[in-house]
Amino acid sequence: MSLLYLAGELSNNLGRGVNPVTTAASGDALFPLANLYIGRPSVPFSWSQTIANMAVVMDGELLTDGGFEDPSIPAWIDADSGTAASTRDTGVKHEGAASLKLVPGASGTAQRFQDLTVRSGERLKLSVHIRQDGAGSVELFIQNTITGNFVDSVGSWSPASNAAAVNVADTSAAFVAHTVEFQVEGFAACGDVSTVDLRVIAFANDATLTAAYMDAVTIFPAVNFMGVFSHNFETRLVARMESSVDNFSSSTSHTPDAALRQPSFYKYLTTPVYERFWRILLTTGPQVAFPRIGELVFGYTETLAAAPSWGFQTIHRKDQQRNRTPGGEQHVTARGASRRRLSRWFFAPQAEAEVTEIRDEVLERCGYGEAPAVVVDTIKGDVIHGRFTDSLEVRRQFVEQWATDLLFEEDPHMNWIET
Repeated sequence: MSLLYLAGELSNNLGRGVNPVTTAASGDALFPLANLYIGRPSVPFSWSQTIANMAVVMDGELLTDGGFEDPSIPAWIDADSGTAASTRDTGVKHEGAASLKLVPGASGTAQRFQDLTVRSGERLKLSVHIRQDGAGSVELFIQNTITGNFVDSVGSWSPASNAAAVNVADTSAAFVAHTVEFQVEGFAACGDVSTVDLRVIAFANDATLTAAYMDAVTIFPAVNFMGVFSHNFETRLVARMESSVDNFSSSTSHTPDAALRQPSFYKYLTTPVYERFWRILLTTGPQVAFPRIGELVFGYTETLAAAPSWGFQTIHRKDQQRNRTPGGEQHVTARGASRRRLSRWFFAPQAEAEVTEIRDEVLERCGYGEAPAVVVDTIKGDVIHGRFTDSLEVRRQFVEQWATDLLFEEDPHMNWIET
C-alpha cells in the first residue's frame, strides 16, 4: 500500500498559467470556470449546455510573453550595461511577430530577465530557440533567487554560473532549439519554503558576437495526475485525460479512460509527461443534467517514502443541517448528497528522513491544514480532496523506528438535498 499526495501552494497547475483556462462548451455565469481551482469542491463550475464532447483545457505556460509579442516587452526587465543593447526585433524571429535581439557591443552585457514563482521541488521543462550572427556565444540562465544556484543544460544545480541553454559559435543563421527538463531545488534546500522565485535571464556579453536572437521561450510543469472532485457525471460519460504540445490542433496524446467513481475519481501516470497543454475530455454523451465539477486538479503527485502500516481508519459522515425543538425533536432540513470521509493512516518509519518527509513535504507545505491537499490511496483506489489536521505527533518506538499517523478530512461536496 502506498500514498500519493499533492500538498501546498501551487500544487494544482490549473489556473497557474499566464493564459486563461478555457472550455469547449458554454459555461454557467453563476458557476464560472475559476471555481475549478479555488480549493473548495463545494463551489462548482457548471456547463450551461450538454454536447457530445465537452472539455476543460489548461495551458501550463508559466512565463509571460516568452514570444516577445508585446511591443514594449514589459515582462522582461532591461538590465543592459555599457554599450550593449537588448531590443525587440520584428525582422528575425522563429515564430510569431518578433524575437528578442541581444547585441553585446564593444563592452558591456545585453541582458533581460523575468522572475516567476514556482513550487520548491517541482519538475519543469524549459524550451527556447536561439540564433546568433557571428562567432561567440549567447546564453539563457535560470537562477534560484533563494539559493543563488543555477541550473545547467542537463538539469543539475550548482553555484557556478552554468547556462540552461547556450549557443556557441553557431554561424548557420538559423534558430536552434534547446530544451531541458529539471527539478527545482527542494523544500529544505530553499530554506523550508513552499514557493521560490526563479530568475530567467537572456544574456550576451561576448564582444565577438555580432547579434543574437531568442524566441519562443517557454517554461511549464510536468504532470502525472488528474483528479475530479465533487462531480455529477452520469455513467454514460467517458472521461479522458489528454495532453498536447500544440493546444490540440494536430497533436493529442491520451491515456486509458478514467474509471468514474463518486464523489471523486482520478487518473495517475506512472511516468510524468512534459507537455504544455492538458484537458479533461468528456465523450459518449451528452448526459441529461448539465455536468458540474467542484474541483479539477492537474498536478504532480509524490509517493510517500514511508508506506502506511497497521491498516487504516475511515469514518464516513453525511453533513446535515438540523433544527432541534425545546422538546427534543430533531428535524433535518438539508443533507449532503454524498458522504464525506475522515481518514487516518498509520506509519512506522524506519528512517528519520521518512519522518521529515511527512512533516515537511506534507504538513508544512499545506500549513498544517491551512491550504487544501489531495491524497490518493492506491490500494483502495480512493482520491480525497481535503485538509490535514493542525498537528503531528511523532513517537520514537525504538532506536531506528518511529510511529506517527496522518489525519485527513475530506472537504464538503457541492450537492445538498433539501428535505
